[in-house]
Amino acid sequence: PSNESAYTDTVIIPLNIPILDNFAVQGAPNPVVWKNANADINDRAVNMPSEPYSLNFNGMPAGGDTIESYPIDLANPQGSGIVFSYLYQPQGSGNAPESGDSLRVYFKDNLGEWILVRGYPGTQLQDFKHEIIDIEAEPNGASFLHSQFQIRIKSKGGAASVPNDDWFMDNIYLGLPTPAIAVSHDSLFFDSTLVGDSSTIQIDVQNVGIQPLLVSQVLGTGGIFSIDTTSFVVDTASFQSVNITFVPQTQGNFSSWIQFVSNDPVNDTL
Repeated sequence: PSNESAYTDTVIIPLNIPILDNFAVQGAPNPVVWKNANADINDRAVNMPSEPYSLNFNGMPAGGDTIESYPIDLANPQGSGIVFSYLYQPQGSGNAPESGDSLRVYFKDNLGEWILVRGYPGTQLQDFKHEIIDIEAEPNGASFLHSQFQIRIKSKGGAASVPNDDWFMDNIYLGLPTPAIAVSHDSLFFDSTLVGDSSTIQIDVQNVGIQPLLVSQVLGTGGIFSIDTTSFVVDTASFQSVNITFVPQTQGNFSSWIQFVSNDPVNDTL
């Protein structure tokens, strides 16, 4: 015992890049990626870059919300060009944050310190603004390239029993500067449709990355399901709507699949 060394800090197996979140499911943020304190995913933003939801920070109930990522492995060589990208909007369809309120973004460095990298004072409604942070280009950026890197995003506002001092974020991306494909839904349900009639459902194909996304093929089983496009390009922080139409010819239950082939280097076929 006299020769035992002190215990090191506890670490957990880190997540790997790319990290992307288009907040496609209403409710709490993805618990695999985020530790959450009072933020929620809802439809209260205006002209969202990826319908139908975005992440909402407001003052209910404690005067500010916070999400914090689990550790992410950025222990790669310098010069990799890793970026953190997101879109943000004050107020949305809710309450405008006052000038003394704020939205703040922090990175955890290799010494375990939280470093403020971006801060936005409250203002009235504005369109979603795209922010791209070249991590290594930040002051002391090399200190962020370690195996337990974390992101913290928090709002400051007045405590209330109803949502107020609203901020919204969407299309969060951490990784190399490449295109990144995401979709608004991973399943579509047409419900009951009369034989010989038709039903159409729209799915949004989103580019969460920071280079143009080329969808070179849209594939499906065909037959009673049809797709209105076969290829398209999606600009950064934008989306392309695709219509899928169901025309049953006989009674029964039917299912199909749809695939998007793209230049996303991680998910070339989604």
